[in-house]
Amino acid sequence: MPAFRYVCQAHHERFIEVVEGEGCRDPEAMEQVRRLLLAWLSERYPRLVLDSYNNESCVGCALNAACIDLTDMYAAIRSGARRVIAGEPGAAA
Repeated sequence: MPAFRYVCQAHHERFIEVVEGEGCRDPEAMEQVRRLLLAWLSERYPRLVLDSYNNESCVGCALNAACIDLTDMYAAIRSGARRVIAGEPGAAA
């Protein structure tokens, strides 16, 4: 399973649900998708990601508390899962 450090159980389960929905069920592939997501989030919300890590709190909960529309994030997860499954270059973060 993906190596989430500071993600609550509900957001962990939601990530797994979205990734599996794209046909990605291999734990190593899921970890690659998790790393792609972290890079994506860090690029768009660097302060939020950094604060979550410094506070050892859930990034997903922080995104929700900030009332950030997560549509693009879910699209990034799905895209990352498809890229990892396809073995595209750069998909392995």
